[in-house]
Amino acid sequence: MEDKPNYYAVIPANVRYSDMSHFCKLLFAEVSALSNKEGHCWATNGYFARIYDVTKETISRSFSQLEDKGFVTITLEYEGKQIKRRIIKIVNTPHDKNVYTPIDKKVKENTIKKNTTRIEYKYNRDKEDFDRFWSKLDGRKVGKNDAFKAYSKIDTGLKAEELAQKFNYLLSSREEKFVPYPQKWLRNESWNETPTNPLTPHEKGRMFSASAITVADLTDDNFPNEAYFKETIDEHTRQGEAELALYYRNEYDKWKKQKEQGKI
Repeated sequence: MEDKPNYYAVIPANVRYSDMSHFCKLLFAEVSALSNKEGHCWATNGYFARIYDVTKETISRSFSQLEDKGFVTITLEYEGKQIKRRIIKIVNTPHDKNVYTPIDKKVKENTIKKNTTRIEYKYNRDKEDFDRFWSKLDGRKVGKNDAFKAYSKIDTGLKAEELAQKFNYLLSSREEKFVPYPQKWLRNESWNETPTNPLTPHEKGRMFSASAITVADLTDDNFPNEAYFKETIDEHTRQGEAELALYYRNEYDKWKKQKEQGKI
């Protein structure tokens, strides 16, 4: 199952014109192609995630939609108490009877025309659209080429400006160093996350504090202070985030030097 299939894929009308996301329909087509040989497929979420360059969570959510709509059935095979494999089967519907039969040329042309219009309306993720998104970002504008690759593959009805607004809101709710770069934010579909209220500088300083007592003397006037730096460094070290821990060590050294020189 690890090789890309050579078989054709079929998307029947009831799936094609459903209200599911376009990626769900594409995933259905992939299952259809993989099922041509044996009537079912057992590819893992990891397999689908690799070939379409998305997260396993995206695949899992998409299969849930397909199953909820009744387009596929998913059965788990066990070996003892362990899951041996997952069997995915296409659910045949009355519409499927006509899938393989020739259709009138005029009907075919009309169907293609309608499909093209629908897809272009929602999936116009070209360079111009991406540039609108990128120009609206307030920060973390790193890795533009990689971000564009991720942007061109996203599946959402949100406009470029709306996506940028959600990203900027995240920037306002935490320290910039704790916000993922646009590429990762897009690939993880983070626009679906529940936003938190924007934080004040003082609140940002307390975000990673293990104890409110040790930083109780933090105010907007004396932030940051030594307790903030030490606890933030310790927290990132505990979480295995070496890069962020190093960043705050360097910031701490700069802060101490400026303090010794009387600049702060």
